[in-house]
Amino acid sequence: MLHLQILRACVMYIKAIIYSNYMSQLYQTFNCNIPKTDIKKIDKINILNAVKKLNYESSEMFFLLIYEHYIRNNEVREVKVLTPYGSKYSKEEKTITFNLSSFPIPLRHILMKFINMIQSK
Repeated sequence: MLHLQILRACVMYIKAIIYSNYMSQLYQTFNCNIPKTDIKKIDKINILNAVKKLNYESSEMFFLLIYEHYIRNNEVREVKVLTPYGSKYSKEEKTITFNLSSFPIPLRHILMKFINMIQSK
């Protein structure tokens, strides 16, 4: 499971609008040359471990990449879904919990590329 710390859903929505151009470009960069096969088990483990260590800004970007993929691939006309791909928002803990296996294979590759970029800094 993935847990992302979030202060408020409204802040995320506003930042999503502000980041939209940047995130769209980042998404397009990571969405190139995606294989049809799933990522390796070691890559899944790396993503799960890396997410726990992301700072606030990186965790926001991680979430926004997930959201960008969801919007682009689900013909979303209005932003009504705060928690895509069966994720769960906990108001008390201020976290969103994802199940990596519920993500489409292309999204897993995109997130792996993002984590690799973060880890190479």
